[in-house]
Amino acid sequence: MINCFEATDTYDNLLTGLSGYSDQMKELVKAKWQGKSMKLIGFGDCDFLATIFGIAGASGTYPCYVCLVHKNTMQVSLADRADSTPRTLAVIRNDYQRFVNHGENKKDQSRFHNVIHEPLLPIEPSDVCIPYLHILLGLTLKHHDLMELYCNDLDIAIATELAKTSKGDDSSPYQQLVKTKNTIHQMEKKIFNLNSEIEDLGEEENMSLNKMAKKRKKKQQERDKIHKKVESLKKNLHLKPGSGPVAASLDVTLKKHNIERKKYFGKTFVGNDCVKYARPGVYFDVCNSIVKKTNTLTNNPKLQKKAIQIYKTFRKLFYYFSTIHFQISHSRALPDDCFPRIDQAIKAYMKFYRKRFPKFRITLKQHMLEEHVLPFLMKWKVGFGFLGEQGGESIHHKVAVISRHMVGIRQPSQRLLATVQEHHLHANPEVRAMYPMIKKRKKSN
Repeated sequence: MINCFEATDTYDNLLTGLSGYSDQMKELVKAKWQGKSMKLIGFGDCDFLATIFGIAGASGTYPCYVCLVHKNTMQVSLADRADSTPRTLAVIRNDYQRFVNHGENKKDQSRFHNVIHEPLLPIEPSDVCIPYLHILLGLTLKHHDLMELYCNDLDIAIATELAKTSKGDDSSPYQQLVKTKNTIHQMEKKIFNLNSEIEDLGEEENMSLNKMAKKRKKKQQERDKIHKKVESLKKNLHLKPGSGPVAASLDVTLKKHNIERKKYFGKTFVGNDCVKYARPGVYFDVCNSIVKKTNTLTNNPKLQKKAIQIYKTFRKLFYYFSTIHFQISHSRALPDDCFPRIDQAIKAYMKFYRKRFPKFRITLKQHMLEEHVLPFLMKWKVGFGFLGEQGGESIHHKVAVISRHMVGIRQPSQRLLATVQEHHLHANPEVRAMYPMIKKRKKSN
């Protein structure tokens, strides 16, 4: 059963698209196969799952589709607070009914845990697979961006040291370089903070969804405006976009391991590259490039010591996350004795992150890693490679590739039908053998 339509995945579009399958899904939940009950497992990214369960958005005051945690409570370690109240279909429907009874005023949606619609699927939130693929993508990018920020600090310090040794005055190229790099660094910090604000932007009680969208758009425009200024300054300095000499060495090292960030998609990583990055040989090499590059630029022992500190900090950060990743990102069955090790690895990662980066917020993906990954694994006793969104993302990619070959079909419904039919043939190649052979016409003399 494939539901394919050409539109954004808003609540209204999904409601229309799924309306023809609701009865079938209810029958599947009740059905049995060889005496065993059927179980529907959902998957998707955080925004999609929030929409499916009628939640205003994954960046709201109560952003998690699994529990009723407040966005500020996420910042507190799980060891220092009680477990969050779980969301269930009954709780969501109750919140929605209260929302309706109070006039459906979206300005007050946080009073109802940001529930503004009825859930679309008959699947309990606890039965939806934790989106580990998107957790992996988001946290790998977050770790790398943090490392770049620290390297930019080091670049400026090195430039300052080089400027001190120059014979010129305040108008010398070295001093101008220092001043410009400081300006760039502050702008990059502003961009990083704006990205965090956009990601964690929550719905305020006195703000409508339209105002929320305008606020998000305004922040995005502000970020893009600053980004253009940064690009202009870096062109004048003849530097690579997004880095100084030490920070640039990170991407150079990644390329040696066949990992390249996507320039036109926010310099993100794809899933396979994130898996490579999690390997000790790769992140050791990337972190070590900071020390090597610093030693080639300066002999100052303080700056060399600072480079070593950055190396040690991020080597440990990648190590802790890598330890989690390789224990849960597979399709094998999980024995009971592995859960204490997974729990210990997650706690070690979160404790280290909070201690080393206290000024940076805990995101929704980190919250899900901290509070919901282990209970899901203990419930199903299998790695995320079996129930996760990797399979669905693979199908989505395949359908997208096929749809590009169908652009010559003008009528949208026929184009979608041809796309689904072609995908069916790709998934079941034996069906092609059932097609009747088309006899070639004989050429007339």
